[in-house]
This record gives sequence, structure tokens and C-alpha cells, in this order.
Amino acid sequence: MPPPRVWEELIAVEHWPRWWPGIRSARVIADPGEGAPGRRVALTIGSPLGHRMRFALELTETRPPERALVRAAGDLRGTGRLTAAEAGAGSALTITWCVVSRRRLVRALRPLAPWAHGRVMAAGERGLRERLASG
Repeated sequence: MPPPRVWEELIAVEHWPRWWPGIRSARVIADPGEGAPGRRVALTIGSPLGHRMRFALELTETRPPERALVRAAGDLRGTGRLTAAEAGAGSALTITWCVVSRRRLVRALRPLAPWAHGRVMAAGERGLRERLASG
């Protein structure tokens, strides 16, 4: 799928639980307009390690359909960047997180974080591919 179609799915964060296993809930808490800076969503993520993480994402900057910058607050704090580029007949997405957690349990499980994060992201990639393929 071309970046504009992928962007359409990714910017509708409140719909992520429909196709992204592991995202238990996504609720818009501030809405200056879909895809507009200042848009905030509250997320609850189910970790493969058995705990849940709750945090808010605020869209701080966008250049549709190529780039989105977000700020995370809650169980995760920090920033994230999503970039999309055309790649043949499809899109190549790069998601970069720079986050920390105040939760002791999350910090204690840090050695397992790459594995858990990889599982959550792989499930999201599969779900997004299926969502885009189904139209």
C-alpha cells in the first residue's frame, strides 16, 4: 500500500484495537482534528509478559503521510517517531521509540523488553497488513 493509505490507518489510533492484538484500548482524550498536532489518545497495552501498560500519546508534529512525532506520558515517558516512505508498490515504515518507565515491574523486566516489544510490534505489523489487504 502507498504511504497515504498506510497513514490513514495509523493516524486513526482509536481504531488500533480492531487490528492490533495487544492494544487493549485506545481512547481519544483531546482532538483538535484527526492527524493534527495536539491530538491525544490514551492507550492500554497488554504485554506478552502478563502486565498492562497505560500511557497517553500526544501528536506533536506531522508531515502527512511521511512523518509523525509523538510524546508519551504515563507508564511510558518519552518520544516516538514514525516515518513512511514509498518502497516499490508498498510502504516502508520505521518506528523509533526513546522511552523510559517509572514502573518498578517494567524496569525489573527490562532484559526481556526487546523480546516483548518485538512481539507486540510484530503482531501490529501483521494486523496492519491484514487490515490494509482487506480494504
